[in-house]
Amino acid sequence: MRQMLCLLAALAIAITGCSGETKLPVATGKGTMRAVNAIKASPTFLYRIEERQIGAAEYKAATNPSQFDDLDYVFNFDVQLAAADTELTRVASKALSVTKDTDYTFVISGNYDKPAITLWEAPTREWTGTETVFEARFAHTAASLAAIDVYFAPPDTPPAVDNLLGTLTFGEILETADFEAGEYVLTVTAAGDASTVHFVSETGNRIAQLATIFTIFDSDENDPSPHVVRAYNTSGASLNLADARFAPRLRFFHASTALATSDVYADETLTTPLISDHAFGDISGDLEVAAGLNALTYTAAMNVGSILFEAETNAIRGRYINFYVIGAIEELTGVSIIPDRRSTATIGKLTVFNAATNQDPVDIYIVEPDTDIVDKFPNRPRLSLGSDPYFTNLVPASYDIYLTAVDTQTIVSGPVRIDVAAGDVIDFIALDTVDPNVVDLQLVPAP
Repeated sequence: MRQMLCLLAALAIAITGCSGETKLPVATGKGTMRAVNAIKASPTFLYRIEERQIGAAEYKAATNPSQFDDLDYVFNFDVQLAAADTELTRVASKALSVTKDTDYTFVISGNYDKPAITLWEAPTREWTGTETVFEARFAHTAASLAAIDVYFAPPDTPPAVDNLLGTLTFGEILETADFEAGEYVLTVTAAGDASTVHFVSETGNRIAQLATIFTIFDSDENDPSPHVVRAYNTSGASLNLADARFAPRLRFFHASTALATSDVYADETLTTPLISDHAFGDISGDLEVAAGLNALTYTAAMNVGSILFEAETNAIRGRYINFYVIGAIEELTGVSIIPDRRSTATIGKLTVFNAATNQDPVDIYIVEPDTDIVDKFPNRPRLSLGSDPYFTNLVPASYDIYLTAVDTQTIVSGPVRIDVAAGDVIDFIALDTVDPNVVDLQLVPAP
């Protein structure tokens, strides 16, 4: 018993010390943190506080803001270095003593296998509810650009010395600044050279009592412009700012045997076709169209008076859109899909769009070369006509793809052999043939 009492006394001394007070840290408030991925073509980063996952970020994306007590932590960044890896690899860590009422942003840059972690911090803004201003910070996360100048002004205000907000090199962020709520245009130029414009946003209406970080990135394969800007606000919302100088791009897929060879117009006057002699199975390149709602008219080839099909699609600036015409003659339908073309350094990507009216839906099997699909479960069962494309990541290797009649293993297409390398983005469309029991799984060419 005496030994036990001595042990308890020693433990009490170790905990309380001579003063009788605990030495354990006590939180007095919270800080807010997020992570931003600035590595083009990188795999997704998992972001952890110690070993607890608190977010995942693809390129140009930010994790949702999280709040933690003002204590000491190590923030860790894990990634799947190769598509075949079964475990994540810890590629970076950052120790931080969190200060209450402070906003932290961890910026991941450099090489995805050995990234640099840059920390942005600023006081957390507290709003009383009467302010007529919003708070903004501007940053540089475009690895291809040297130093930049940042301008943020009402529309029709040309970049000039008197409205220059500041100059940034990669990884830097300007101090917080307040702006009256209203309409603004963000312009980014080369440092000291307002005539070399890297980015100009559309006019945006900025509301009061909101704190936002605006940062420029290099574009990836999903962006029609060389650079884009993302805006992250304290509520967790993320907004893509497109370059106003670049029109949306529309790609046309003639995927219905019921639709005759057509000319395609995107203007009400039917003056100049976007595409001429658009036949079944044809896939156009990326064509510029006006931002906003576009009325599309398909007429018989070289006969503007014979309207075969009409549809609408919303062309979003800063985006590519695939537009498919599918279905039987009484049920012709236009389907708009925003494709994912972003190349990732460690994996291949595969998409399949089902436009086969005769086989609706289909089951998709992806197997090793020369492997029988008997007793295998489909990778994607029941891919319906015109539904969102089937998407999957693939370890670099060779594969055979089969399409089967739904809920059977009756092959309607395949095997189609594909050789997948890291960074590949492979796109297929399933089309009808003259035989209703056969589907043409057609590789979509690069635009």
